[in-house]
Amino acid sequence: MVRVILPWLKNRYLKVRNQHKVLPTGARINLTARDSLNIFQKARCARYVVFDIETTGFDATRDRIVGIGAVRIQNGRIRTGESFNQIVNPKIQMSAESVKVHRIMPQTALSAPPASKVIDAFLEYVGRDILVAHCAGFDVGFLNRYMKQRYGFGLQNMVLDAMPLSRIFLLPDSEQNPTCRIKMLGEGRGGRAQHRCTLDEMARYLGIVIHKRHTGIGDSLATGLIFQRILAKAEKRHMDRLIHLISLGGL
Repeated sequence: MVRVILPWLKNRYLKVRNQHKVLPTGARINLTARDSLNIFQKARCARYVVFDIETTGFDATRDRIVGIGAVRIQNGRIRTGESFNQIVNPKIQMSAESVKVHRIMPQTALSAPPASKVIDAFLEYVGRDILVAHCAGFDVGFLNRYMKQRYGFGLQNMVLDAMPLSRIFLLPDSEQNPTCRIKMLGEGRGGRAQHRCTLDEMARYLGIVIHKRHTGIGDSLATGLIFQRILAKAEKRHMDRLIHLISLGGL
């Protein structure tokens, strides 16, 4: 419950502090993201935005966003007609190494809108929905940096990390499963070592083909397909309430 109560208290404080501040529509809505959140509802009935960002590097304090992609999930179904896909002008020179990964050419990025406009639009797209990402701390870290600079606060939406949820629900015997790369993160509950699965490894294990890997829309769609499997498995294990997912994979 700490993962619910503490962010809720912080959100109450932020709303009071910003009540007279002029904010873009998306940022204003974002401050109310937790107002009607029912953590005891069935997880399948909640609305989610599965998203992914592409960056110039891995350092959230220095590198920049170059792309944001997202798909919406409602009633357990991906609403393919409601996607978000936008290249961002990072306003810095991109390294050849980063271009090889996300394949966004510098000349294309230069003609794209800046992060301020894209994040405003992204927040309007997200609304009050729950956010989902694979290794969500990375994506949220970049977004929070921009948001704190522009609005004075970070994301207020509930965020679920698909990586630990995949490991828990889709790989219950991951200690014996060679598909996922083992990363020792210290001993978990019951003395069992925790494991980390990359998006590629998880998709390969489930037979999901990632269309346009390392693009915001391609990776978010793949994560959305994985999250659908998580919802189905959670129901079979009678852990089908939103509070169950929050307790196991909430940020």
